[in-house]
Amino acid sequence: MITGKNLPQEIKEIALRYKEDNDKLDVFLVKLVVDDFGHYVIRYLPSMTSLVIREDGEVLPFNQAVKLVMISVTVDRTADLLQNGLRWKKDKKVFEGIKNTVKYFVNKYQKDASARVQQAMKVFMELPDKIIEHQYMLEKSVCEGIQYMKSLGRRGVVTEDELDQIKKYRNDVLRHIYLQSEVQFQTEEDRNVVLRYLDSKISPWNMFDRPVYWYLKLQNRNLLSRKRFSNQLREMEKIRKIVFDDAPLVDEEEKQQILNRCKNPRSNK
Repeated sequence: MITGKNLPQEIKEIALRYKEDNDKLDVFLVKLVVDDFGHYVIRYLPSMTSLVIREDGEVLPFNQAVKLVMISVTVDRTADLLQNGLRWKKDKKVFEGIKNTVKYFVNKYQKDASARVQQAMKVFMELPDKIIEHQYMLEKSVCEGIQYMKSLGRRGVVTEDELDQIKKYRNDVLRHIYLQSEVQFQTEEDRNVVLRYLDSKISPWNMFDRPVYWYLKLQNRNLLSRKRFSNQLREMEKIRKIVFDDAPLVDEEEKQQILNRCKNPRSNK
């Protein structure tokens, strides 16, 4: 990992020439090897400005620095995603409890149900296993991605091929976040069909099945729905574009703000 302490002296001297009085020198954690040259991305805090210096001491012109600055930002965002990826994962026992509860009601009340309700019961009963599978793959991708990023950090160098691998881990995590959310949004109406049917079939005086029904209804509120989780629905659309449409991790407005703080010299032409 590169820090201000182990930064090559000639690179550090150049970086200090661009530092404002109130800023402190910071360094992107690895040297980026792009187009067969190593590059150091210097950050200045708290101004959040940046400077790209090639390993031979050349301060790149702005148009060449743009790619390196955005790579460093994207890698940082990917590291944050991996560190926080498991916030999308819930206890497996929650979904197993939902599955077992639905299975119990299916066995007891399916016989008199319409074809529509029976289909909805099937969808509801299969949902927990689908979520569990995506969350297993999510956790696997997060753990493997973190280990990979740590190994690159220890080495202090990242090549273009390794940047592609970082992107793959990022997209694997985002894909399973998206898919485990999508399947919940897609099954919302089926779940509601089952709950309405059970509500009509279970007597208020049924002291065993009624509390079990309330448990299932409560757990259903914790599953994603378009009305109650509209913000997450919008977030899933952004993730879908990143994973399936190869949209950038940083939107155009934020990218422009980042590049406006880049100190590499702009052409006067």
